[in-house]
Amino acid sequence: MAALVAATRDTALVPVARLASSFGEYGTGWIAVALAASVRARGRDSARARDWLAPALGVAGAFTAVQVVKRLLPRSRPDVPREVRLYSNRSFPSAHAACAAAFASSAPLSRRARVLAWAAAGWVAASRIVLGAHYPSDVAAGAALGALVGRTAARGGAGTERRATGGQRP
Repeated sequence: MAALVAATRDTALVPVARLASSFGEYGTGWIAVALAASVRARGRDSARARDWLAPALGVAGAFTAVQVVKRLLPRSRPDVPREVRLYSNRSFPSAHAACAAAFASSAPLSRRARVLAWAAAGWVAASRIVLGAHYPSDVAAGAALGALVGRTAARGGAGTERRATGGQRP
């Protein structure tokens, strides 16, 4: 872990990782994208606008779930010089990874756009390792938890009627 952080310290990877990490802070970047898409769709397609609320709820739910797990399973962060300011000393699981996966797994996107969403989510999650904030297992656990919460939000939230009818509006 220390070797990875040291190897990337003076590279262009660090500023890009900081940007990705900032976007994912508290899930706010993902929530902003979901709400902006909902507002944009509102005038043209109210069902699509409601579909975009699922990722916002999924991200908020994933963040909340991570905070509960962090309290139940406290683990200290890696003992390496960090490239980012941290708001707690708890490492497991990664909230950045959870929120990113929640968004990517619940956003009502085309197949091509979903691939891009997962790539962006992967970069936000990986940025936490590059910056020395998390162990890889923290990121993997956060991503798994976030994907579970995101899929649950997508199935139980807005858009349920359309999915139940094979993608057709009732």
